[in-house]
Order: sequence, then structure tokens, then C-alpha cells
Amino acid sequence: MSRLRLYLGIAFAAPVTLLTGLFYLLPFWALGWYTYLGRHSAPTDKSPLGTGWVWVLVPEKAPAFLIKYWERWGGHCVGSTVVLKRDSNTGLTLNHELHHVHQMHKLGFFQPILYALSSFISSVAGEKAYADNTFEIAARRAAGQVADAESFAQGCLVCKTRAKK
Repeated sequence: MSRLRLYLGIAFAAPVTLLTGLFYLLPFWALGWYTYLGRHSAPTDKSPLGTGWVWVLVPEKAPAFLIKYWERWGGHCVGSTVVLKRDSNTGLTLNHELHHVHQMHKLGFFQPILYALSSFISSVAGEKAYADNTFEIAARRAAGQVADAESFAQGCLVCKTRAKK
């Protein structure tokens, strides 16, 4: 990724990143609930992953409500920041969240609005608001995860058909 493109992306995501840092990350860090891991970047310039500042949960110090919140999630992204449940610098979860950073750098403060709209449309259409969200499907694809249930089912069907032959 060119430096100019990186800096423009960070600037475009800055309003969300600054609000997140001031009212979420810094207080949780000051209380010892999160720790800062550093800046992580995409492995190549052509990668669909962004560059983000990565934090991780400290479960020994976190209160019960925060531990309960993290039961269902491996990580999340807000602005140019990523928060992970575990310190997994090279894992699928980090790559998934770095793709959300890339989305933020492209769409800026519009990304959370479009993300919510995608969830709403999926829900109204009778689909799963999270699993069928177009932003989530793209992030799963970029991280090498199963992109959607239909693809997974088709893949299983193909595998079973080949196994019978």
C-alpha cells in the first residue's frame, strides 16, 4: 500500500478512530482491561488488509460484564483500531479485523453507517444480520475463512460427492 493511500485512509477513518480511542480504548487501557500490542500491517502492498493499531483483552483484570461480552467474539474493529480477545498476531481473526480496517480506510466514517444498514437489510430479508452482512462476508474471504453458509454447504456437498467416487 502506498504511503499516501495509507495516510489518506487513516485520515478518512480518523473521526471514528479518535472517538474510539478517547472514550473506549484509553479508559479501558487505564483500568488495565486492555493492553496495546502495536501497529500491524497487511503482509503485502496488494493485500486487502489495512494497517491498524491492535489491542488485546486482559481477562485477569477485566470485569465480568466485559468477559461476558467477549464470549461470542474473537475481535472487533472500530476505525483504525482492532481489539482482540487473545494475542494472536498472525491469526485469522487479526486478518479478518484488519480487513475491516481496510474498509474503514476506504469508506471512512460512512463505514459504520453502511455496516449497520447491511445488517438491517439482511435482517429484514430474513437472513442473519451478522453472518450475512456484506462487510463480514468480505472480511471472512480476505482472511481465508468460510465466507458464507451457502459456500460452505456447497463445498461440503462437493467434498461428499468426490468422496463417493
